[in-house]
Amino acid sequence: MTRSGLALALCLALVGPLASALEPDATHTEAARKHFSAGVKLYDAKDYPAALEEFRRAYAEKPSPGIKRNVALCLKELHRYPEAIEALEQMLDEGGDSIKPEVRDGARKTIDEMLPLVASLRIRVVSTHAAVQPAYEVFVDDQPVSAERLSRSVRVMPGSHKLRARALGFQEATQTVEVDAGAYDVPVTLELVSTALAPMGTLTVRAVPPDSDIVLDGVTVSQSGAWTGPVPVGTLHVEVRKPDYLTFSRVLDVRANESMELPVRLEPAPLPPQPPPPPPPPPHNWYVLGGATIEGESMSQGAAFYGAADPKAQPRSFGGATFTVKVGRRLGRFWMIEGVGEIGAYSLQYSSPTGTGRQDRVTVTNWIAGPVLRFRSAGNVRFAGGIGAGIEGQGTDASVYLQQNNLPHCQPCEVSGAGTSGMFLLEAGIQFNIKRVLFDASLLYDLHGVGNAVDGGGNRLWLDSPTGRIGLRLLAGYELF
Repeated sequence: MTRSGLALALCLALVGPLASALEPDATHTEAARKHFSAGVKLYDAKDYPAALEEFRRAYAEKPSPGIKRNVALCLKELHRYPEAIEALEQMLDEGGDSIKPEVRDGARKTIDEMLPLVASLRIRVVSTHAAVQPAYEVFVDDQPVSAERLSRSVRVMPGSHKLRARALGFQEATQTVEVDAGAYDVPVTLELVSTALAPMGTLTVRAVPPDSDIVLDGVTVSQSGAWTGPVPVGTLHVEVRKPDYLTFSRVLDVRANESMELPVRLEPAPLPPQPPPPPPPPPHNWYVLGGATIEGESMSQGAAFYGAADPKAQPRSFGGATFTVKVGRRLGRFWMIEGVGEIGAYSLQYSSPTGTGRQDRVTVTNWIAGPVLRFRSAGNVRFAGGIGAGIEGQGTDASVYLQQNNLPHCQPCEVSGAGTSGMFLLEAGIQFNIKRVLFDASLLYDLHGVGNAVDGGGNRLWLDSPTGRIGLRLLAGYELF
């Protein structure tokens, strides 16, 4: 079968395109999902080495037969057929009965199609002058081969391969083999020759934690944290390793017939430095608010209404609403300065005090402008209070009925006038945010003058200056920048 024919057979056997066949389910971790998605994109872009690395990272985060199948596809595209076969076999072992029959059959068919393109070795390690087979390590082309792989065929690509075996107290065994495609279970024997005729010492290593690996001159002799055995005379490099612990390393000077004990306690590895937390977002210093103020005020009518000598002048209580706008800037965590503007009107209708039986009507237009210094407490829902000063203006339009010159009929009289004065403002209430949307509700007291509000003839409209206005202010706004 040609290489292009094999690639097509593989894609068909593994059922469907890579991305749609292997999307991770909801049990995958977020990290695995990110690596998997990156691997799919790289595979579609034919960057197979990078895709292979991403799929292996995804598998390390969340082992899955499906991800192992993606690893096999990348290895196949890189023409690393022995590793692709092993990945598919691992997929079948890990998935078991959970793999769909058509996927399992396709994987086995693909393995059968790749086998003629590779060779396999049956590696055997023997030792001389040793009553017990020593712990040894085997390397193929300088890549370690696990004991599990040594128990079965070791698949390689056709060509020349260098094999090595090493064990403590033995000379390293090396051999170069040449294999052809399709060669099956080529026998290879690596013979470890003992150095027992040379003087030896004895070493005992006891490590804590007890499941640590003990490595002598690069050879792992124990994975249980304890080992006793002969060691060659001379320098000996001892390492004790365990994941998440600092590696212990020491060079010993071994003398003939000397017994040495080496207790080792591994120290936990320090945690990797954590990245500093991201800086908090800068505060939004400027904001704008708008809304309504519901208010009331009591004022006594002056001579402009019923004459200077009218003894029936009395306080009138007005109610109404104004439109309010505020523009503010934060001065710090707890302080802010605001500019406030307000305009509105309130009116009153009542029976004429002249006894005419008619209804008098009075409308007052009110506006203010000035700065306010505000304080607020901490928290998302917080107290806010303020104090301010500025100018306030009032315009009055009224229609009142007067009986003049003892006439039998009442004559309507139009009264109007305006004036401005200083004002002093107090506010207290609550604020809260929903993200950058700001809400404000507060009670207010406004002390201002009305004495200079006169009509066209210079008569005062209102008495008892200064007077007070109270209200409830409801505003909503947005933090700008």
